[in-house]
Amino acid sequence: MWPLISLMVVLSDQISKILVSAYFPQYITSNQGISFGLLPSPLWLIINLLVIAVFIFMVKKRYSTGFIVGGGISNVLDRIFRGKVIDFIDFDLLWGTETLSGGGLPVFNLADACIVFGVILFILDF
Repeated sequence: MWPLISLMVVLSDQISKILVSAYFPQYITSNQGISFGLLPSPLWLIINLLVIAVFIFMVKKRYSTGFIVGGGISNVLDRIFRGKVIDFIDFDLLWGTETLSGGGLPVFNLADACIVFGVILFILDF
């Protein structure tokens, strides 16, 4: 079941980025790091691939695996094909408190949200 969830996360994230890029380009930002712009260096690839591998081999049957692996794969695909991760969900902008990526909250994408959701499910499962 988790591979299907991963596929749905990847497709949803990539489609959302295409749609936002086409219709709302002013809301697009990017980061050079892993989720939420953390670790902006080449280390992102090693960490993303390591996290994906650990979850595939350790918790194959959990729903959380699908969300974590799917989010990781989608962000890796961004890196490979775009050279950066596209982010567009900015709560500061939505609340009218700051401009894009200028507020206190990180700007993120659907893949990042799925990774966080998957980690929460993983923790709750224990």
